[in-house]
Amino acid sequence: MLLHLAPIRFDFFRICSVTIGLLGLLGGGCQSVDERIKQHPDVFQELSAAEQERLRDRIVKLGDSPELVMIAFGKPDKEERVITSNGRERVVWTYHGRHHMKTGSRLESPIYGTVPVVHDYKVIDFVLAQVTFLDGEVVNLRNPAAEAEDLDAVIQSMPAPTGHTTVDGP
Repeated sequence: MLLHLAPIRFDFFRICSVTIGLLGLLGGGCQSVDERIKQHPDVFQELSAAEQERLRDRIVKLGDSPELVMIAFGKPDKEERVITSNGRERVVWTYHGRHHMKTGSRLESPIYGTVPVVHDYKVIDFVLAQVTFLDGEVVNLRNPAAEAEDLDAVIQSMPAPTGHTTVDGP
C-alpha cells in the first residue's frame, strides 16, 4: 500500500473543486523536502536512488520508519501514542489540510469615492492523511480525501433512481 500526497481534488458536496498544494497543508509548513532531508542526512544517504526519489515525490509505503515519513511529509499536525494490550507502541500521525471556500461577496460603505468589495470565506478543516506506526514501522496509511473521491466515483456510477421501488425475492 502506498500513500502519495500530491495535489488532490477535494470535492465538497460537489459545490467546489480545488487543487490543494501540499506545502501549505503538511505540518512541515514552509519547509521543503530538501530542508527535511538535511535534518536526516544519514538516513537519506543510506537509501537507494529509487527510494530517495520516492521520498522526494512525497510517497510513503508500509514498512517505512518515522524518519522516512518525516522526510516525505514533514512534522505531523497531531501525534497520538497508545500502548496496546500486548505492550507494543502504536503511534498515529495526522496531517490536516485547510480549504478556504468563498461564500460570498458584498459591497462596503464608500471610502474616498471608491466602493470596496469584501469577500467572505469559510474555512474547511479536514484530515489530509493519517500514518499509523506499530513499533516504529508504518502499518497503515489513510488518505480520507482520496477515499471520499473513490466513494463519490462509486455513487456516480450507480444508476439513477427511477422513482419506482421493486422488491426481488420470494
